[in-house]
Amino acid sequence: MAIFKKKSKTQNLEPELATLRQRVQALETKRQAAEAELTAATEARQLNLIEGSLDDTKTAQMLQDRVNIAASAIVGFEDAISVVQVQIAEIERKLDAERTQAARTAAADTLARDLDSIEKALPLYLDAAQRFADAVEKVGHFHFESGQAGSLVRNVRAQIEVAVGIAAPELRAMVSAIREGSAPIPPRKPEPAPVTVAKPTAGTRRLFSLRPLRWTDAEGRVRHGQQFEDCELTPIAAQRALRLRAVCGLDDPRRRELKGARGGHHVNTNALDLLDLDAEEHSGIRFIDPNDELATERSARIDPVTGVEFVEFRGPARVGQLKVS
Repeated sequence: MAIFKKKSKTQNLEPELATLRQRVQALETKRQAAEAELTAATEARQLNLIEGSLDDTKTAQMLQDRVNIAASAIVGFEDAISVVQVQIAEIERKLDAERTQAARTAAADTLARDLDSIEKALPLYLDAAQRFADAVEKVGHFHFESGQAGSLVRNVRAQIEVAVGIAAPELRAMVSAIREGSAPIPPRKPEPAPVTVAKPTAGTRRLFSLRPLRWTDAEGRVRHGQQFEDCELTPIAAQRALRLRAVCGLDDPRRRELKGARGGHHVNTNALDLLDLDAEEHSGIRFIDPNDELATERSARIDPVTGVEFVEFRGPARVGQLKVS
């Protein structure tokens, strides 16, 4: 046998509300048409009064009747719209009241279930706490920490029993008050704040510097790297430094031999052989690997900033520049 559920008042009112709203739209369309007709009729009557025969009473009456009919139609549509809008407002009020009551009933039922769970769990907790305190008491007289644990459990057990004894009747009364509307609906439990994931910064590459370096990191800060030390370069700066052979990988044999040869992390930002990786195209330094066949080659250059001429030399495991006097 099929089981038929009784429709709620809300389900009965919603179709009626939709019908009334459609009726208002239809009446509004007809009212707008009547206004257009009234405008046309008024213009026709005015034109007849200005250009037509004033003795033609039949035409004048016909035009006046057209104006009267259109104006009367507008009044009728407006009255009908007002009546239907009142009916819509009344149904909406009933729907709001039913939805509010449904929300109150759901909140009251939820609170009642939560309270049932508390009252059901309380005896189990009190019994478990008592059994734990009794068990700890057997060793608590000679073991300080165990004795303190037993005292703490007994104290908390007594406080919880008293607190629930006071709170339970208040919560039971609140269930009825919420259902009847004399108490507000309890707020929903706040959702945990979403975990904010820090935006990852641009990746860096650790390389071994064969000369003093300067570059701009991903956060726009100017960074300096000491010669013969590891440095964290941005991908673009690393690419330029590798192309100029100003750095090498961490597995390069030169790193084992030269790391720390400058004896500290102090960086001379005014060093003559400082390579600015942000202005690679403006640098006149030609770097020569100290271990290649051209390690003893000398090359002259003019500093693009100061105009001073320097001789750049490369030898095994050393790099330098000499000012030409």
